[in-house]
Amino acid sequence: MAPGKLSLGEGTGPVTKKLKIRNLSDGTRTYTLSHVAAVGTGANTFVPGGFNIPATGVSFSSPTVTVDKGQWGHFEVTITPDPAAPDKGLYGGYIVVTPSAGGGEVLRVPYAGFKGDYQSIRILAPTPFNFPALGRQNADGSFNLVTGGTFTLVGATQQPNVLYHLDHQARTLTIDVVNAKGKTLGRAHDLEYLARNSTSTGFFALAWDGSYRQHGNKLKQAPDGEYTLVLSVKKPLAEKQNPAHTETWTSPVFTIDRP
Repeated sequence: MAPGKLSLGEGTGPVTKKLKIRNLSDGTRTYTLSHVAAVGTGANTFVPGGFNIPATGVSFSSPTVTVDKGQWGHFEVTITPDPAAPDKGLYGGYIVVTPSAGGGEVLRVPYAGFKGDYQSIRILAPTPFNFPALGRQNADGSFNLVTGGTFTLVGATQQPNVLYHLDHQARTLTIDVVNAKGKTLGRAHDLEYLARNSTSTGFFALAWDGSYRQHGNKLKQAPDGEYTLVLSVKKPLAEKQNPAHTETWTSPVFTIDRP
C-alpha cells in the first residue's frame, strides 16, 4: 500500500486522497474497501480528552479494486470531519483494504485530520498573571511584574525581563529593542521551535542585558535611555508574509541608566 498513512491537514470540509495497492500474488485479486473510525480529541488543545467524534463521511471512488498479478491498483477516498465535532479537535481512523477469500492479510492505512483553523490557536494566551509582562527578578529568583522603572543592568536583579506563557508551541520567538523614538535598533533574542509551557500557569523569562544584534552582526550595546521590548511569536505552520500568523506584545516603557 502507498502511502502508508494519510495526513488530512486542517479544515472543516472534505479531503480527498489517492492510494494505491500492488498485487504480489500469483493471480488477479479483488480488494474490498472500508474504514474504521478511531477516538478523536475535543477542543481543549492544552489538556486533550478522548471523544467519539469520527468523520461523518468516508467514501471511496469504488467499493472494490481489482488488480492483476504484479500490477498496481488505484483508488480515491474522501473523508469529511463531523460538523458537530468541536472546533480544534483531532479526528481519525483507518482505511481498511480486505483481499478476497484466501487472498492474504488485511491492510490498514491510518488517517488523521484537524477540524478547524490550526493557526487560530493562540500562543500568547491570557493567564492568571496577565502574561506577557515586564518583570524584575528578585534575589531569590522570583519575579515582580512592573509597569516601567529604571534598570542599571548591573546583575540579574537590574535587568528587565520579558515574562511570557506559551499556551501552544511556536515556530519562532523574537524580542526586538525599540528606542524612545520608535526605532527598532536590533534583536535581543531569536529562538526557534519552542515547546509550550507544561502547566496553564507556568511561564518563561528572557532577560535583556542591554545588547542587541542587527541582521545577525556583532553585538552592540544600547546607550542609556528609554526603551520598549517587542515580543513576537510565529505560529507552528505560519505562512510567510501573513501577519495573522504572528502574535506580538510590546512592553511598557522603561529606562536604562548605568552607574
